[in-house]
Amino acid sequence: MKITRIHIDEFGNWNDLNLAPFNAGVNVFYGPNETGKSTLMRMIRSVLYGFQTEGIREQSRVPDSTHWSALLDIKHKGQVYEIRRQTNSRDRGHFSFQGETRGLSNQDLLASLHAGVNESVFENVFAIGLNELQELGTLHGDQVAQHIYGLSLGPEGQAILDASSEVVRSRQQLLSPDFKTGKLVDLYQKLDDVNAKLADLEQQTQRFFSLSDDLQMLCTESDSLKKRREGLQYQIRGHRFLDRIWKPWQEVQTLHQKLRQLPVVNDFPEDGVALLNDYDRELKQIKEKLTELKVDLKRVSAEAEQNKIDNDLLNFAPNIQSLVDQKNWIIDLERQYKAGETRARDAELTLQKYLGPNQTLDEISHIKTTPDNNQRLIDAAHQYRIALRKRKNTHQRYKKVSRKYQQTLAHLQEQSNRLLNGHSIDEELQKARERMKHLERLSQLRMRESECIIRQEAVKEQLARLQTHSRIPSWAKKTLFGFALAGILLLIAGAWRGVTDVIYIGLIYCLTGLFLGGTTWAIKKHFEVDVDDQVEDLQDKSWALDVHLRETRQEIERLLEDEYFSLKLITEGHSLTTDRYRENIPELNFNDENILRADLLHGLALKIGELEQLKVAQEQTQKTRQLLVKLRNRSQEIQREFSSKRHEWCECLKELGLTETLKINEAFQMWQHVSNVHLHADQFQQEKKRIQPLGEIINAYSSRVHDLGQRMGRNQHEFDKPFEVVSQWESEIETFAEHQKELTRLRKEEQKISQESDVLELKLEELNHKCSRLLIRGGAANRDEFIQRAVSLEERIQLESVLEDAQAELEKASRSENELAIVEEDLMDFNSDENAEHLEMLNLELEDIESDLVTTAENMGRLKQDYQNAKNDRSSAHLRFEREQILEQIRQASEKWFSAEASSVGLSKLRSEYERNCQPETLAIASEYLSQLTNGKYKNIWTPLGEQFPKIDDQQGQTLTVSKLSSGTREQLFLAIRLAMVERFRNNGVELPMILDDVLVNFDQSRTVAAIETLNTVAKKGQQFLLFTCHLHLARLFEEHGCPPVRLPDSSSQSANSPNQFPPQNDETEQKKERESLLGRRDYRRDHSHASSTVHSQLIPPFYLDRSMPVEEAPSIGVKTANRLGKIDILTVNDFLECNPEVVSKKLKVSHINQNTIREWKKQAKLACCIPGLRGHDAQILVSCGFFEPETIAHTSPQVLFGRVKSFIKTNAGRRIIRNGKKPNFKEVSNWILWAQKARELKAA
Repeated sequence: MKITRIHIDEFGNWNDLNLAPFNAGVNVFYGPNETGKSTLMRMIRSVLYGFQTEGIREQSRVPDSTHWSALLDIKHKGQVYEIRRQTNSRDRGHFSFQGETRGLSNQDLLASLHAGVNESVFENVFAIGLNELQELGTLHGDQVAQHIYGLSLGPEGQAILDASSEVVRSRQQLLSPDFKTGKLVDLYQKLDDVNAKLADLEQQTQRFFSLSDDLQMLCTESDSLKKRREGLQYQIRGHRFLDRIWKPWQEVQTLHQKLRQLPVVNDFPEDGVALLNDYDRELKQIKEKLTELKVDLKRVSAEAEQNKIDNDLLNFAPNIQSLVDQKNWIIDLERQYKAGETRARDAELTLQKYLGPNQTLDEISHIKTTPDNNQRLIDAAHQYRIALRKRKNTHQRYKKVSRKYQQTLAHLQEQSNRLLNGHSIDEELQKARERMKHLERLSQLRMRESECIIRQEAVKEQLARLQTHSRIPSWAKKTLFGFALAGILLLIAGAWRGVTDVIYIGLIYCLTGLFLGGTTWAIKKHFEVDVDDQVEDLQDKSWALDVHLRETRQEIERLLEDEYFSLKLITEGHSLTTDRYRENIPELNFNDENILRADLLHGLALKIGELEQLKVAQEQTQKTRQLLVKLRNRSQEIQREFSSKRHEWCECLKELGLTETLKINEAFQMWQHVSNVHLHADQFQQEKKRIQPLGEIINAYSSRVHDLGQRMGRNQHEFDKPFEVVSQWESEIETFAEHQKELTRLRKEEQKISQESDVLELKLEELNHKCSRLLIRGGAANRDEFIQRAVSLEERIQLESVLEDAQAELEKASRSENELAIVEEDLMDFNSDENAEHLEMLNLELEDIESDLVTTAENMGRLKQDYQNAKNDRSSAHLRFEREQILEQIRQASEKWFSAEASSVGLSKLRSEYERNCQPETLAIASEYLSQLTNGKYKNIWTPLGEQFPKIDDQQGQTLTVSKLSSGTREQLFLAIRLAMVERFRNNGVELPMILDDVLVNFDQSRTVAAIETLNTVAKKGQQFLLFTCHLHLARLFEEHGCPPVRLPDSSSQSANSPNQFPPQNDETEQKKERESLLGRRDYRRDHSHASSTVHSQLIPPFYLDRSMPVEEAPSIGVKTANRLGKIDILTVNDFLECNPEVVSKKLKVSHINQNTIREWKKQAKLACCIPGLRGHDAQILVSCGFFEPETIAHTSPQVLFGRVKSFIKTNAGRRIIRNGKKPNFKEVSNWILWAQKARELKAA
């Protein structure tokens, strides 16, 4: 079926549209977004399979009452039909047709058009858009998968799968992959059990004798446990008895405490208060007499004072004697002090030696050389040394790789200058390969020329042979001439005789003459006509060979000129593409031409090899350059880390008080120097502190001597020599001893008076003693206390009575456990909580012992049973027999496992070979198409047995899954599979057209051209394509390849006329500008197929987003989010920009889409609408960097903006936006600022 015209009365947003004529090959339709291209694709599907109106009506906002109608003019199996489908409701619509064929029903025609292809297969194979092309799931439907992967694996494939499954099952039964389960594991486990049992049986004798020992040990253990149980029971009784007796004991102790607090009054005197009053009265009388004696004593003392010798030396005699007694000790201390001063001076000299000439102790006294600071300095030095080593190693590696890179780059530059001559490698390779093709064509033409010459000579030989040998001989000609002449004479004679004589005789003569003449003519014609036909055929053949030979020689001459020039230029040292020296070409003979062509082929082969090696080397150089970039970035990171560690090192030195230095050894030398200074300073201070008390004692002694001399008025002494002054004072004291005799007499009289006073004082003391004894008997220290103790006596008597009752109760409690004895220390240390806890522990231990006793009894019973069984055991022979059986089973199972393992290896190789060489026909055809679409990079498509997921082999022989392919290559794979399916359908009589909606948009330039050429190739096989696109450069490329596109009218302002013709390219300047504009764009793609940004258009780029576009074109909004927004009537970018984020977030009810997210998306869409040339990824980056308005971007410096962008793309959010695409460079960021200055106002759609 071939579509020749489309007419839409009303469908979606189209009405009264007429598209005609269509060709049988590739038809390209161009229109911007919102034109209705997808609607046209749905219309064709609807006419063939019925309307699906709900989604279209909702999207187009068309009421249900609208009448929809569309028709297609088609050519099917040589017949012309006009098929139509129309509906005015939500049903599938009514199908009708008009055509030349009579007696054909609607269903018959539809069945003939469908040819067994249902609607699902048509949507997923024949009519696809970019979304369907990108999804692998559309190829996994049951009906689609049958056509791709075949209805079955075939008998061989099924046999391989069955054999593999059987081998895997057998292996798993014998031994699992983790070697933990399986028949072999069970057998070895049984063997281990049998061996263990045999080992036990072999030790049966020893066990028999050991059972008796074990029984004896268990008996001993049982007795020990019983003893421990009795001891614990005794302890528990003791703790419980202690708990019962503690309370009455505590009450007795409390009463004793109260009694101890009361004064103990033994033999308290009767009438004690009256006796105390009598003693007080006698004491008063004695004190009066004693006062009179004291007056007399003062009189005698005054007389003695008058007779006293006035000598200050004797007054200070005790002080002098003290100084005399300490003199020898102070002399020894002075000697020690002088020795300490000597040591202190030596320590000070050593300290000054470590300090240096211009350094003082105060300058380093603030440095604390503690162990913590020392460890801190060591840690900082270690970190700094590690960072220094890492920086050094990184710099050395970077220099090594950079040096190698520069050498390789110089070598590549030399090869490029020798091979490329200013052109690219691909251009030179293409030219060399084209030249080789020309040479191969020249060889073919030479072969054809030789063949034509040989055939021409053969034809000439046949002509000569026919002209020489195929004519009638002369004698035959003479005989025939005689027959002819005789016939003529007989005819004349017959005619004469018929007239003159008998008519019958004349008639006989005439007939005889006619017979002879006719025979002669027939023989001549029989021989000569056949020869003439052969000659004519040979002459025609000779003429055709002449024409073919002439055309061949003309093409040879054209190629020979070009190739000869190339060869001559090679010999003269020029490249193959030089266009000089095209005059005065000398003639070449055949042998020289063959020699030169062979040399040229050899040279081209060498050059192609060198170019390919150069290309590989350049790719490797690019990888080395990327490694250099990584190393440089790593070096910068390490440098920053080194700077941080260096700063930390300097800060550590600064905080420790050392001079900042980057030399670790120097810092440690300073630290060692400071430590030594502190050490000797401490020694100096300790020595000074040690001798300081000695100096103070000596100075104090000298001060005492000086002060005593000042008080004595002896200023004439030399107090600088205190020891001599003390010796002089000692001699003076001995001189004045006699002067005290008189004073002694007076002292005797004074003593007598004193004795009388003493007698009275004795009486007074006796009375005091009586009072004291009275107070002591009453247990008091004074009168008041005596009276108070008299009162407390009665209270004590009452407490003693209560104490007797408490002690009786305590004795009663003690008699309850006669076997237990408790000392008072236990009661004093008793704690009820600890006692309860101890009781609980003892009870638990008692329970454990009871349990152990039960266990011991059970073990004893079991041991006795084992002892009896050991006597009667006869299972050793049976176990040996069982072990031999298990060993035989292990041997058989091992043989089966090794056989299965070998079979698995063989089946794996057979399966791998079968998978790559016995694939379904559809995948074989798809492999050829994929090779064409990817320019030979990917060669083969295949699927593992029993699976329906394709795998791809590249030109290096590596196998890749679909998930590892780039997005563009994945789309080319799916397109190749669909083209193969369409070809299979076409071979089976299905002639449906293939409708493509912008499926080439993600291809790069070279693969887009390859895809166009592939579509043209498929179209030449009889397949019709209808391709819709909104990209101008794709329409231009189709036009360059002989497929003039048709521009669709705007659906909002369409007329009933045919669509506008695509604007022609009037001059090469416009084409060049368009190509430069396309090259200037940057499209982030995962397959790195985006164009380079090194070439930029000098014109203002186009706007990539408009308010009238679908909302899914906006940045950050994909198809899924667009569908969600469409459900709340947000269909276009204009609707999205005018929406309320808070209201939209509430309606969507999606957790990850909140009002802040929608506001950020609106900012991105606004930038993409206002700034020309700004892609969605660019808008995402700018908004994430904090730039929301074009004016802000326009007034920002390129350095600031590039710094913000560069910092952002290093974050996780930036890497998610860029993915594997190219990062913006400084020139591109500068273009953003330039384009922001050309921003347009955001107007409503």
